[in-house]
Amino acid sequence: MAETIPRRKLYQEVLDRLMDRIRSGEIAPGAQLPSERELMEQYGVGRPAIREALQALERSGIVEIMHGERARVVVPTAERLIAQVAGGAMHLLRTQPDMLGHLKEARVFLETGLARTCSCVLLSSARRWSTSRSLSSAIWRFTGRSR
Repeated sequence: MAETIPRRKLYQEVLDRLMDRIRSGEIAPGAQLPSERELMEQYGVGRPAIREALQALERSGIVEIMHGERARVVVPTAERLIAQVAGGAMHLLRTQPDMLGHLKEARVFLETGLARTCSCVLLSSARRWSTSRSLSSAIWRFTGRSR
């Protein structure tokens, strides 16, 4: 039996094309996207498809939309990413409190990986310094703190 082709909405096509332009660097972080009118002309679609695509990008944290201005690609930061994940986690817990255990497991997974990465960086830094220095000196130097 042949596999059915899923129908896609027009805004999803616009969304994919905008994401391709952002990923390729054609539209860089901090840069404004073309106006709605320009996007309508470029893609041959109506304003609703453009607006839905831009709103989806905003919900994903890719662009920010300010009233009366063109959408702008967000400069990615760890703080923004964490805030976005935290918002999603809070919504998940409000709607499905039984998911707390899964979130705790994900947290342990991430923290373990982070601790492993930090220890590898510290050990490789310590090896680069002369053997006369102690590991504690390497740690102090790596963290930028004075003793």
